Amino acid sequence: MATSSIVIVEGKHIIDNLELINTHIDDILRSVIDPHLKKYLRSYTQQNLKEYPGSVRYPIRWTSEKQRRAFFATDGFGRGIGSGRTGEFRRGWDVTVNRYQGEAAIVNRSDAAVFIVGKWQQGFHADTGWLRLADHEDKVLDGANPVISKALDSEIRRFLFSRGIM
Repeated sequence: MATSSIVIVEGKHIIDNLELINTHIDDILRSVIDPHLKKYLRSYTQQNLKEYPGSVRYPIRWTSEKQRRAFFATDGFGRGIGSGRTGEFRRGWDVTVNRYQGEAAIVNRSDAAVFIVGKWQQGFHADTGWLRLADHEDKVLDGANPVISKALDSEIRRFLFSRGIM
């Protein structure tokens, strides 16, 4: 007859293992957070943020009459009226991870980003189909949490195995 058993390890052994993990947590986090979170965020950016929505939707919803007049008075804010997209916005995306502060960010360094997807998003950009970057936050977190949890679990197991504990 087949039997199953559970090996119960005394509490001190478990505490010793947790203390060992704690003393090496920076190395463990570095090997998990930096590569895995960056990879996930870059992938998310590539799939969800670098693609332009459709073309401009008319009529243009200006934020104010003053803005509309300024656009035409400055020849499209210096870019020319009817000028095409330059690709600067698409190239402006970057991912940063600061595990010491527990922060990761997807940023766009182009000058126009704050008006296209940022806190000062213009109505006509929203009408064109641009989502505010803040609108992606829950989706990014929902996707990142399992990636980090799985990688952290794997790395802790690898760490304990390398010390003959598992």
